[in-house]
Amino acid sequence: MNDYRKMLEEIGGYENEMIAVPAGAVREMVSEIEMLRDRYDAIRDERDHNAAGRDHAIKILSRIHMVIYPMLTKLEKGTTLAFRPPNPHEYIQAISDRIRAIPDEINQVFTPDRTG
Repeated sequence: MNDYRKMLEEIGGYENEMIAVPAGAVREMVSEIEMLRDRYDAIRDERDHNAAGRDHAIKILSRIHMVIYPMLTKLEKGTTLAFRPPNPHEYIQAISDRIRAIPDEINQVFTPDRTG
């Protein structure tokens, strides 16, 4: 931002063989560039925040999916192992608890941090 202001002070306008731009027009261009840079920064921050929320939601849903049906494990000998819980009701309760917690977990990600 200061680079443009310094340039403006140094040249007081712009002129070469083909075009001439008065200092006032340069000031307007510099001001517009700074405004666009600020908008770009805000949009980039919003994009990064939304990507973090999306990634967090994917992690939440993946954890639930892993509880529903853990992946089959294939051994080198060709044997396939499947996880079967001794008490399926505990796992159904865990799934229910995780599903109920989804809105709160997602809201934590999308709530602005007011500490900094």
